[in-house]
Amino acid sequence: MGLINNDVYTASNGVQKTGAYICFANETLYLTQQGTFAAGLPSGNAEASSEPVYHIRANYRVYWDKEARESGKGFIDLQSVSTTVPRSQLSSSLYERLYDVLKETYPNSVDELTVRAPPAAPVAQPAPVASEPAASEPSAPAASEPAASSDPVAPQ
Repeated sequence: MGLINNDVYTASNGVQKTGAYICFANETLYLTQQGTFAAGLPSGNAEASSEPVYHIRANYRVYWDKEARESGKGFIDLQSVSTTVPRSQLSSSLYERLYDVLKETYPNSVDELTVRAPPAAPVAQPAPVASEPAASEPSAPAASEPAASSDPVAPQ
């Protein structure tokens, strides 16, 4: 899972690239408790909650393009992204939350999963056609037609 940045990306060393590939690769996600939602709201606020808030942070890597990432080439830049979530949202995908922040940071990016071509439909095999007997093969008598007998006593 990653983002393809359609804007010009300028790496920390000055390299500029359109179509850079941004992903978390094998980076560790860090989660720390920061306090509660009520800590930042005025006292007496009806929306104030004492639910703990967590800070999520991870480094992300910027590659020249998706092919560079898939072929094992080195990244061109390393950055960090973070956000906060209440404890009630910790069961959601934390990487998806960070990807949402990256999409805000790089608004002209496309999610890699939307770029992939849909899988090809399976090709149906044609049904086997019943073959007609070859000219050298004798044909079987029809079911309504009595079989001819070579017995001289049998009625014909």
